[in-house]
Amino acid sequence: MSVSVSSGVPSEAVGAARWLAWQALRVRRLDLAHRLLAGCVELDPSDGWSAEALARVALARGDAEAGREAAAHLLRLAPGSAAGALLYARAQLALDAPEEARPWLARAAGAGRGATKRTAEALLARLA
Repeated sequence: MSVSVSSGVPSEAVGAARWLAWQALRVRRLDLAHRLLAGCVELDPSDGWSAEALARVALARGDAEAGREAAAHLLRLAPGSAAGALLYARAQLALDAPEEARPWLARAAGAGRGATKRTAEALLARLA
């Protein structure tokens, strides 16, 4: 059993909480998934998967501020993350800050692939 250095919680417990969050997402229990993912990020701040999922869930729930915070956390963990840039931009757009979103959308469009790239390009075109 490995233990998270930052929290002293066994990494298996964090993994189990991530699994539960995934199951909650599958059945659209966004509030439950949000609580579980927030706990995962708190227990293991280096967990990029949970930070990204938390940002996505927060935005899906309409909580743009929490989405921005989680996306910012993801970007601190992985500065080159196209998904993190797109999530941060989407949160800025939801907070009615299109000028702050623009550079993040450009970054996501330039570094992203697939749906991330297409979504960033479409949102940039809408801002033009």
